[in-house]
Amino acid sequence: MFKEELRSLESHNSTANKELQQNIMIQLSYCFSELRALVQICTQRLRGQDPDISLLLGLEDSVKQDQSSSGAGVRGTDTRAGSKSLPLSQWLSTIKEMRKEMTTIRTHICNKYAEDMGDNMTCATQ
Repeated sequence: MFKEELRSLESHNSTANKELQQNIMIQLSYCFSELRALVQICTQRLRGQDPDISLLLGLEDSVKQDQSSSGAGVRGTDTRAGSKSLPLSQWLSTIKEMRKEMTTIRTHICNKYAEDMGDNMTCATQ
């Protein structure tokens, strides 16, 4: 009798954990889509381009469209809510790619800041 109750509780707990994990993955995918859009906006600005207004406004279609056109998203899936479950290896590979993009942006921003500081020092000494 106790074994049956224990199995019932374990089953309920397992279901609750699966639902919680699924909700966490959905929220992470929302955050990932937003982060990808911000990285793309920063990249556009660093290249001297006007940013994509739909990305600035946070329109979902533009994020999805850009992921599919750039190949930067996980292939064949939409990284937002309602997407198919992705293997962790695909998530890890996509996250590593995003980190590389963020490092590149950080380097460009740092270089631009140093350049601006150098320009300001030149103006002050003249």
